[in-house]
Amino acid sequence: MKCNIIAQRICLQEYLLTRANEILEIMDTFIQNEDEAKEKLSQEYVINELFNNWLAGFKIQQPGDYFLSLQKDNVELEYNTQSEIELMLETLECFGLPEDYINGNGHHTNWGKEK
Repeated sequence: MKCNIIAQRICLQEYLLTRANEILEIMDTFIQNEDEAKEKLSQEYVINELFNNWLAGFKIQQPGDYFLSLQKDNVELEYNTQSEIELMLETLECFGLPEDYINGNGHHTNWGKEK
């Protein structure tokens, strides 16, 4: 079923693979220009500029009204109600990114905080 979380993650990965060259170019630019990266890569910039741009055109498959009406009758019915960015961050966590990394957990403990 397309609404299954595993299927959603596979669709996300396949979608991002179609944009791999663009994403890699941007990342290479930041790797090559460390000073620019330090100045530019704030939490707001990463989410609003990079992630939103990379996810433009990607839509999570939502269950139809039929499945929503069954929810109260079927306790085993599952579907994804996350945003595209939330799905992407959760998927990255499946591949080793520390949980809640975007909010400062992990390598950059001052991420998103006032300097």
